[in-house]
Amino acid sequence: MGIFSFGKWPVTAAIFNERADGGWKFETDKIRRVTKKSGEEEWHRRKGNHLIPPVLYKYLSNNDVVVLKADKTGNYSRMDVDVESGVIKGVDTDVTNWIIYALNKRRKQFENPSFFARYGHFVATAAVLIGVGVMIYIGIDKLIELWSVGNIICNCA
Repeated sequence: MGIFSFGKWPVTAAIFNERADGGWKFETDKIRRVTKKSGEEEWHRRKGNHLIPPVLYKYLSNNDVVVLKADKTGNYSRMDVDVESGVIKGVDTDVTNWIIYALNKRRKQFENPSFFARYGHFVATAAVLIGVGVMIYIGIDKLIELWSVGNIICNCA
């Protein structure tokens, strides 16, 4: 990594490459997240700029390392490593993509609120104030009417 990288490649990937004879070749590389204009997330490797399925930040270890498996065709998938039992298992990338899509949908739900979400309380307050004003007007009108009836009765006697 060069001296002027400034965290351009923040995540370290521990990659297990599957060999044709059934063995494994281990390598490390740096990866980063790239967000397309459409809002989709992609991850790219520094060496060769290979496309990697999205990785959720909660799956990174404390030192920003993610464990990946590369099959013979060059497809990457995230691996879950249980340190206590020593079990390593692959995770389906469709599940990860679905989770990222759901998180983005929830985030966008509150990003651009509708008219009533923004100004609904102003509209409700104005409606209540107009209603109270109409009620006061009707009440004062009835009070004036009763006052005039009372004056007529008092003057006739």
